[in-house]
Amino acid sequence: MSAARAFTIGAGGIISWLACGLVRKGIGTLHVCDGDAVELSNLSRQLFGARDVGKNKAVRLARNLRAQGFCGTRLTAYPLRFEELVALEIMPAVDLVVVGVDDHAARLAVMRWCAAARKPAVFIAVSPDADNGYVFVYKPGAACLCCVLPDLVRLGEEGRRPCPGAPATLDVLLSVAGFATYAIDSLLMERPRSWNFRRVFLSGDGEDCAWAVPQQPACPVCSGEDVP
Repeated sequence: MSAARAFTIGAGGIISWLACGLVRKGIGTLHVCDGDAVELSNLSRQLFGARDVGKNKAVRLARNLRAQGFCGTRLTAYPLRFEELVALEIMPAVDLVVVGVDDHAARLAVMRWCAAARKPAVFIAVSPDADNGYVFVYKPGAACLCCVLPDLVRLGEEGRRPCPGAPATLDVLLSVAGFATYAIDSLLMERPRSWNFRRVFLSGDGEDCAWAVPQQPACPVCSGEDVP
């Protein structure tokens, strides 16, 4: 863990708590990128305080994480969107990517980059009603997020959409962040994991699952094909 280099795309909801866990576990290097500013409504569910409102999320999260670490984690903030980092060719050298963005366009952009760069990634998301969330683990040569979400390319190419905004969601964020932190451990250390896709429902109205999703031969992302 102390030798690992992780890069989080996004610095809000799930990422802020997951990043706190990684720093407390003693991850060696943590890069954080996010182009958004902290809003007042974020404070009930993200690792920010009143002094952070109006300031860049990545910068403020990195500063707030300094108080959480005791093992010398190196923290770097990029006040930019992922696509801007790629365009500027300033992507850091990392061992894995953690994706906690709130729209399909950004997920698709990161998934395509990870497939091309052959970088492991953990994708995390929660539903707009805050009842459920999922964790997906990508390893080069295996199923990608598009294999799990066949509509990802179509939805992603429709462009970015605003976050639905459901402030009272700390419960589901912490639940999903726990599964995601375990998934990261399984990539960096010898912790067993038989699944690459896991979904949890807080209400019990849906069916929790832990699946080993296979790679889809006609996947437009990881099969090397593209769609018009």
